[in-house]
Amino acid sequence: NLSYILMSCYLPIFIYFTYIEPSTHWRIIAHSIILIILFAFITKELFTTYKRQSFQKFISNIFLFCTIFITYRLFWTLFETTPENFMQVGVIHGLYLLSQQLLFITVSLALIWNACNELAAELSVQASIDPLTNIYNRRALEEIANKLFAQARREQTKISVVLIDIDNFKSFNDKYGHQVGDQVLIKFSQRLQNNLRSYDVLARYGGEEFIVILPDTQLSTAHKIAEKLRSSLSSSAFFVNEHELVITASFGISTGQGAEIK
Repeated sequence: NLSYILMSCYLPIFIYFTYIEPSTHWRIIAHSIILIILFAFITKELFTTYKRQSFQKFISNIFLFCTIFITYRLFWTLFETTPENFMQVGVIHGLYLLSQQLLFITVSLALIWNACNELAAELSVQASIDPLTNIYNRRALEEIANKLFAQARREQTKISVVLIDIDNFKSFNDKYGHQVGDQVLIKFSQRLQNNLRSYDVLARYGGEEFIVILPDTQLSTAHKIAEKLRSSLSSSAFFVNEHELVITASFGISTGQGAEIK
């Protein structure tokens, strides 16, 4: 909106000092004022509104430099002799033209840089999240588990692992179809997630098998958590595509101190 307002103000001025009262001097002044306002606003937004990522710092500094340089050019133009030929207007105006070219190039590169970072982040999520259940997959589980086990060894704290296997899952696929089976996996993982602590790690290990890592949790507490999960699954039926399904699961628990899980 600011760009539209500034352009609507600038165009009449540009036309006037180009065709009615030709003046390179005042065209430069008008052009500089418009860019100073626009670049200053962009700089402010980048410094105060967005997350301070590397590419945003880079762009912010570019626009800040351009704002300062154009302001200097404006005052230079106000007090210098009016140029007769725009293509021969001196060092300052020549540097300005060069700076604009560099601005377009560097901002374009910065935007490409940002797009690459966003793509890398998206690919990282896709590589670590199970697309069906939207929880961690086996690859992410192994990475997280290694870190949590190492932490348990360092801090000499207990860590527990719960393996969960849906009972007779093949019968859901055979009787109702794979779409219902997929919905069972989704709703099953959601119910598990809703009954875990914020720092517990839930992952789909493969097929209908799930694993929960319980950091800083001894065996007795792990039993209580597993029982809570089992009870939440069996306490109420799952409604999937107008089918009322009773789903149960088998649980296995291991507890250790990071080095060995028993």
